[in-house]
Amino acid sequence: LAMRRWKLQVSLVQDVIKDVLERGMASLIQPTSSEELLRDIFNTRKIILAVTAYNKIYALDSNIGQIIWQLYLPLLHPLPDNNILLYVLRSSSHPPHPPLAVLVGGAENCDNSIIFFFDPITGELTNENPPCLSHDIRQSILLPLTDNTHQRVLLFLDSMGFTHCYPTGCGQTNQNVPVFIYTGDIKRGIMSGYQVKDEDNPAKQVWQIVIPSNERILIVADKPSDHAHSLGRVRANRDVQYKYLNPNMIAMVTQTFEQSKSSLVIYLLDSVTGGVVYRSVHKHASEPVGILLCENWIIYYYYNIKSHRNELAVIEMYDPRNETESVWSSLAPPTLPLVTTQSYIFPTSIVTLSLSTTQRGITSRSLLFGLNSGHVVALRKDFLDPRRNITATQEMMDEGVPPYIPEIQIQARSYINYNQTVSAIKGIKTAHTGLESTSIVFVYGIDLYLTRVQPSRQFDLLAEDFDYTLIAGVVVALVLATFILSFLSSRKTLKLLWK
Repeated sequence: LAMRRWKLQVSLVQDVIKDVLERGMASLIQPTSSEELLRDIFNTRKIILAVTAYNKIYALDSNIGQIIWQLYLPLLHPLPDNNILLYVLRSSSHPPHPPLAVLVGGAENCDNSIIFFFDPITGELTNENPPCLSHDIRQSILLPLTDNTHQRVLLFLDSMGFTHCYPTGCGQTNQNVPVFIYTGDIKRGIMSGYQVKDEDNPAKQVWQIVIPSNERILIVADKPSDHAHSLGRVRANRDVQYKYLNPNMIAMVTQTFEQSKSSLVIYLLDSVTGGVVYRSVHKHASEPVGILLCENWIIYYYYNIKSHRNELAVIEMYDPRNETESVWSSLAPPTLPLVTTQSYIFPTSIVTLSLSTTQRGITSRSLLFGLNSGHVVALRKDFLDPRRNITATQEMMDEGVPPYIPEIQIQARSYINYNQTVSAIKGIKTAHTGLESTSIVFVYGIDLYLTRVQPSRQFDLLAEDFDYTLIAGVVVALVLATFILSFLSSRKTLKLLWK
């Protein structure tokens, strides 16, 4: 570690010397111009890549909202599901290797799909004349593997069951780590799971679930790759209730019609084995509906037809055993989890749902609701605790769990975009920063809006009105007192020795 730090310091000194030789002494006073892209000390400056419906890519500076570059791709068109896929294969944190992103879509002159590789910092295309793919795309994932250049591999599964990896092939999948992938056919109502082997052989189908004919799939969602800081919850009696942390869990929402009455069915599945972890039915419920998974809990919203209101539900799952394992294996799963649920009345219509994210997962989570009115509401996850009861017990008060109130009251300070409404909100994206307390929120629709949220307030940075003079004076006084007392102590000791 010390050698690595020493090499880093030497390289930084070399960069400064090189900058001085190229730009002169002015580089020491003004090292860079305002037009140069530099990562700030807290990593709050991001580049936002936005793909429009008119075949254009925009790169936006998150600090000032300025367009850094724009690229027009006349060959690019949406895929059959009306989507364009965007992945980042390598970030800018691995010099001297440049960052790399990939755009996957359809094309007029291609029967299947087309892939564009480009640098997300400069907007330069790596392949200016991309060839048409020889296969269709049924599912795509980024493999959790990197090569010696820190580049991730993009894997495609075609309708014949064969896998294709870009840009370096599927050689990295031939390791001891098994790779599983799932697909969902919404029209036919079929969920399938596959184990990936290599490009020469088709992927092995491990499981398949056929939805009943009176149901149709609305949403399939999986977990984000966020870090879970805490493995359990400490109760008031000092016991630890361990979380059910299954990284392979996915959620599926279906709608069923019985005697012209609509109901929603929530399935929690293991994407490796296809096992049903949990199932719940909500009668007299319909769209709009959305669902979100994180750690051991699930949040989803729906519309109650019978009561004519929007409702919000939360599910928390805990391991019934008294111990937990640091490495999860779906091939040898524990018993079914202990499940607690709770429902709430939401006062307005919800368009989209997202979640704040941080680098270490220490900060409390904030749920971000995009509303029909164009506002974005942030609610702490702790507020939606399924253990809330109408009658507050001593245990609940010791753990800080508030009493249960069916209707959620939205406070004015919960609106993170204040009076800057976003017309026709389509989605909310979040990103972590170098500050554990801070998460960046990007809302897009007809308008674009970016802000920062701090669910647990700013605990890792000194306030702007911090009294540096006072603390510096205290430190200097302590140092002087240490020297003076040391001198007096040594002088007293010397006198005692002469007696």
